Amino acid sequence: MIQLIARKELVSLFGSPLAWILLALVHWVLAWSFLARLDSFLHIQPQLAMIANAPGATEAIVAPVFAMAAVMLLMATPLMSARLIAGERHNRTLALLVSAPVAARDIVLGKFLGLMTFLCVMIVLATALPACLLAGGRLDLGLVLGNAAGLFLVAACFASLGLYLSCLGTRPATAAAATLGLLLILWMLDTPGESGNLGLARDLSLLAHYEHFNRGLIDSFSLAYLTLFVVVFLTLSSHRLGGEGLHDGAGRALRHGMLALLAILVAASLGYLARETRTQWDISQNGRNSLSQASVTVLENMHGPLEAVVYAAPQDAQARDVRRIVREFLARYQRAKPDFNVTFVDPAEHPDHARKAGIQAPVEMVVSFRDRHERLDQFNEPALTHLLMRLARPGERVVALLGGHGERRPDGMAGHDMGAFGSRLAARGYTVETFNLAATAGTPAGFDLLVIASPRIELREGEVDRLLAYLDAGGNLLWLVDAGPLHGLQPLAEKLELTLMPGVVADPRARDLKLPMTVALGIGYGRHPVTRDFGDTTMFPFARQVIVDENETWRSVPLVEAAHQGWVETGDADAAMAFDAAYDVPGPVNVAVALTRILQDREQRVAVVGSGHFLTNTYLGYGGNLDFGINLVNWLTEDEDLMTIQLRSVLDAGLAFDEPTLAVISATLLAILPLGLLMSGLIIGWLRGRR
Repeated sequence: MIQLIARKELVSLFGSPLAWILLALVHWVLAWSFLARLDSFLHIQPQLAMIANAPGATEAIVAPVFAMAAVMLLMATPLMSARLIAGERHNRTLALLVSAPVAARDIVLGKFLGLMTFLCVMIVLATALPACLLAGGRLDLGLVLGNAAGLFLVAACFASLGLYLSCLGTRPATAAAATLGLLLILWMLDTPGESGNLGLARDLSLLAHYEHFNRGLIDSFSLAYLTLFVVVFLTLSSHRLGGEGLHDGAGRALRHGMLALLAILVAASLGYLARETRTQWDISQNGRNSLSQASVTVLENMHGPLEAVVYAAPQDAQARDVRRIVREFLARYQRAKPDFNVTFVDPAEHPDHARKAGIQAPVEMVVSFRDRHERLDQFNEPALTHLLMRLARPGERVVALLGGHGERRPDGMAGHDMGAFGSRLAARGYTVETFNLAATAGTPAGFDLLVIASPRIELREGEVDRLLAYLDAGGNLLWLVDAGPLHGLQPLAEKLELTLMPGVVADPRARDLKLPMTVALGIGYGRHPVTRDFGDTTMFPFARQVIVDENETWRSVPLVEAAHQGWVETGDADAAMAFDAAYDVPGPVNVAVALTRILQDREQRVAVVGSGHFLTNTYLGYGGNLDFGINLVNWLTEDEDLMTIQLRSVLDAGLAFDEPTLAVISATLLAILPLGLLMSGLIIGWLRGRR
């Protein structure tokens, strides 16, 4: 009987032109928002690649659209739920319905399932939007599924409350207005506060519970609350409908009020138990709600208590409970390190204390480990984990980039510079500076690593001699060498027993990623600390082959093999290039090598990479380039403990669409689907008018 009632309700809903018009309108608004966010993401994508903890495409595009879909459901549900019982009462058909040999519970469940089926169509339309992104990249499917589950649960809450108020109302318009008003109150009940009624308001807020799902987080308390919400209002609806037709109005109201009170008390008790035993599961593939293994490793290597003093008022200028936000963020670290102690101080109440600590931001934290202290005003995992790495690092590490010959600048923001990589090194505790041979005398010294990043001006013989002296003195070196002339550094290649082959590495597989063939894909890695447990694809634009000659001085390990189906192009590197067996060298091609030797009772370390482009601002965010570069620097500066400490990469960091694909997606979402839904409604309305 429940199925029959649900089917009848569904036929009634889809037999109304209003339902189809509502579907078309909701889909068009969501599609417009989706495409607008997609366009913004594609424009700022290069800048996001330079930002630590930058959101992926799913978080930046899909999650906000789902949040808007939740609001659209909140607005649409009262229109559809008001007619369920109040409409029957207004049309004087309710008495006939309740007098039928059908339990009130079956009537309520049937009408609820019918309405939920209609709302699920809206949810499916919203969930289908992210599928368009698969044409240009990857999706965080866990985040998508979490949002879809959250939409389903809040839609069930909307429908159950709407159904109950429809049972109470005599007119659909009155029931719809009451449902919308109460839903808005419950949705916006998320008021900042520490405890008492304000904390209770957050526990009762539908928005607060939906936010967990919107972040890809399954929270046991939210699951329990939303489920209890639906059960309570369906139970009250069944009881209210079961008393329909009884003449004892006062007694019926009293009994219903007592049942409502009892149901709320039982639900509150169960909710309290769920709150006290709450558990959370992060189902997002990017792991945005959990501490990465890299951060856990950092904490495990910090032996001794960790102290943090957070300077923050109870509320910020937007009346947000900033202390709660910070406390929830730091709780992930405290679970991994129980002796991580956190104290909150209100700068307004203790201005001297804040002034002495050098606090400048509205919300700032001072983290102390042993005798070292550092301030932090960015509350995200990369920022805090890098701060902990700096505190745990024994001594200072200085990385110097050779300058004065047109090299790539460590602080430059141009596409060919390495400013983003320099910023990432600084965030990990390295001091990054430029070293100019003309401004100093003698053998280069005073740093842990010298980086030669693709000079474009010829080095003088005396400058090259000083670089060779640095190497003879045991200095560690990272040489990023582009295809083309060496600009006076041939003696350095000879010193390292290297043969740097002419030509550019061509990789046909790059076209599968919508990249030119001059971007060589590294998928084969040698057995070395730099590439231990490294499985990401690295990308080396305009790379050259690096060969180590047989020698007894250096121990060499090939780090990266690229272009497994490619070759070394000795002719013009353009779109028309093709393999020529007479002149070209077939792949795979070695594009990076690590060299070591024992000198003065210590191991000297050198790495040579046949592409200076792969760490530039343009290409740093591609594949595993950043992680590979950081691993190189960690190994070269002998930070063995930090070799594997890399924060998780974002699987949906980039999207690539061609213009025809975007045009097809836009036309389908903004025109074809909405018009199809709208035409269905108009045809149904026309057919009903002819009957």
